[in-house]
Amino acid sequence: MNEIPPEKHDPLIRDLFESDQDIVKVANQHDLSLELLAAWVGEPAIQRRLNSLRYLSQTQKRMINSRWCPTAMTRLSLMAQGQDEKQKPDDTRRACVDLLRLDAEANDENLDDDPIVPTRDSLYSPSSH
Repeated sequence: MNEIPPEKHDPLIRDLFESDQDIVKVANQHDLSLELLAAWVGEPAIQRRLNSLRYLSQTQKRMINSRWCPTAMTRLSLMAQGQDEKQKPDDTRRACVDLLRLDAEANDENLDDDPIVPTRDSLYSPSSH
């Protein structure tokens, strides 16, 4: 087999995206050599689809973070201030570190600067159907 038939593309992409298995097992599950899978993943049309899925996953993560980060930061702020009498000093220190890390991560992520912002055409080009 020198190339992966188009009807196998969607199930293979789904397994790569959803699977908790390593890539060797996914290749074996689809009766592919690792070399063929690697070559296929390198094709521009497949790269665009995988990048779109990665972008979607990152967007979902950012939305979840946007929703829960203020709650976590409020809780961590209270912990950092030592307002819980049952709290150990090391927990207070960790809360401060976590708060600073969360703030740094929030400032580092800028969705507008993401180089893999997909377009509708990059997800499904006429040749992918």
